[in-house]
Amino acid sequence: MGRSRERRRWLREREDALRAARAARVGRACELCVVGGGASGLVAALEAARAGMDVVVLEARESLGLSILATGNGRCNLANVDLSPAHYNDPAFVGTVMGERPLEEILAFFGELGLAVFEEEGRLYPRSLQAASVRNLLVAALEVTDARCGCARPVTAVESAGGAWIVRYRNESEQGRSGVPTSAPELELRAKRVLWSAGGGSLAPLEALGLPLVACRPGLCPLAVAPSALDELAGRKVRGVLTLEREGRIVAEEEGEILLREARVSGIPAFDLSRKALPGDRLTLDLVPERTQAEVEAEIHRLSKSAGRLAPHCLDGLVDPAIARVILELAERGWPLPADGVAESAAALAKRLPFEVTGAADDHPQLTLGGLALRAVDAGTLAVLCTASGAELPAGLFASGEALDVDGPCGGYNLAFAWLSGARAAHAIARGLRP
Repeated sequence: MGRSRERRRWLREREDALRAARAARVGRACELCVVGGGASGLVAALEAARAGMDVVVLEARESLGLSILATGNGRCNLANVDLSPAHYNDPAFVGTVMGERPLEEILAFFGELGLAVFEEEGRLYPRSLQAASVRNLLVAALEVTDARCGCARPVTAVESAGGAWIVRYRNESEQGRSGVPTSAPELELRAKRVLWSAGGGSLAPLEALGLPLVACRPGLCPLAVAPSALDELAGRKVRGVLTLEREGRIVAEEEGEILLREARVSGIPAFDLSRKALPGDRLTLDLVPERTQAEVEAEIHRLSKSAGRLAPHCLDGLVDPAIARVILELAERGWPLPADGVAESAAALAKRLPFEVTGAADDHPQLTLGGLALRAVDAGTLAVLCTASGAELPAGLFASGEALDVDGPCGGYNLAFAWLSGARAAHAIARGLRP
């Protein structure tokens, strides 16, 4: 027990020392400032440093790569065997960024770092099944370069000045164990190029530049639903098809394992639908996708002893008995709408269990939707070209990863784009500065 505490103390002290060392080396000028030390920023900084560039990374959190640790439920689903651009919200833009052999590039990059990878149903994970393996190898590779990394350095502003860019940031590295900053002076860094790789709530400086932004919102997360008679199903897990409808029109469908929670519908199908869902949308759950409603109704009649009253377990062979019981009770009450018969109502509920979407549940979302509008970005170089009004932007600002309005479904697609867009931007910047 004592050894365990001693080791934890030693690890904390070592991390504090590394953080202090990185913080002390930021300096006042560089060739490339990478804003955001997450997935895309780490790859970009590493590739730029390997190309001989003078690189500074500014990360708002206390350590590099922390966002990677939460991916894939801690396993880091780093890519997918099928990286077709069709999986993303803007296939043309993503296709240009990712190139012709995206998977080969990703595997070669991580193979060089020493990461063993394995496939599970098309999804690629580190052999260790630990996201820390990916994060640690990236950070370790960057630390042996000449890149300077400043953690606890949130960027507050960026502006063009005299052919370069001024990046303003706060120094929050000096803080006590309580987490309350003891000092946060604003400092300046002069950079020839800036790569913005931070997303989520970190885009205010880009908005201040007048760049076009798509409003950010949580994505790849549970769907929040309005209270209803289905609340007692919280905690049940089923396989089925979720359909998202808007004004009577089907927006999208997803099949897989679904978790019903209190005021939430969760699971990968719900996560993927959260990319498109809006408050007021209707969500229906088909518990028996392999059968038609008429077939379900016929089975209910067959197992029931009379047409007027259903057998207590007439749905147990098709759906979770706990859900079947609730469906039958609701059908007897004519919920949500009266039907011609109880059997018909029960069959309709088994095929279209209804929920009203109130929004995306902000329960540790895996992704932030929205970001810098792609119309302002050159897909070939990831250079930011213009403001929201169409005015030309001074050269030298680039964007990658979650900073861009690019999103894909669960399955490694978003990390794949993060890795590749970071690398593409770094290579384009290096070519511009070191032709």
